[in-house]
Amino acid sequence: MKGGKILVKGSAGNYAGSGYRGEKCGMRGGEILVEGSAGAFLGEHLCGGSIRIGGDAGDFPGAMNQGGEIFIGGSAHLPGAEMTKGRIVVEGQARVLPSYQLQENVEMEGKSYQKLTGDLVENGKGELYIAL
Repeated sequence: MKGGKILVKGSAGNYAGSGYRGEKCGMRGGEILVEGSAGAFLGEHLCGGSIRIGGDAGDFPGAMNQGGEIFIGGSAHLPGAEMTKGRIVVEGQARVLPSYQLQENVEMEGKSYQKLTGDLVENGKGELYIAL
């Protein structure tokens, strides 16, 4: 996907917004809005664009993110594995990989978040924000 907008009125399954099998770059632009929850590997290999989930996300949302943005309205499990660039915001609870480094607490749009950077395994400069 290089542009445009997709609105999912319910929930999305696994690999929403991800690249095809073997691709190094998935979604490059545009916007995906999911009113419900999403499955595992949401936005894997994301290179651009944005994904917004109203509910929870499954395992490894934003895995290998290379420059896109993901907003998760609920909880997530191990977001941003092998992320090198980009940003992931989790409004609910999240189990975070130990390869992320806590930076500081920040305020965004009137809410408090823990800001972490990583994935340090990949010398990543991605930003992960977890609501406090």
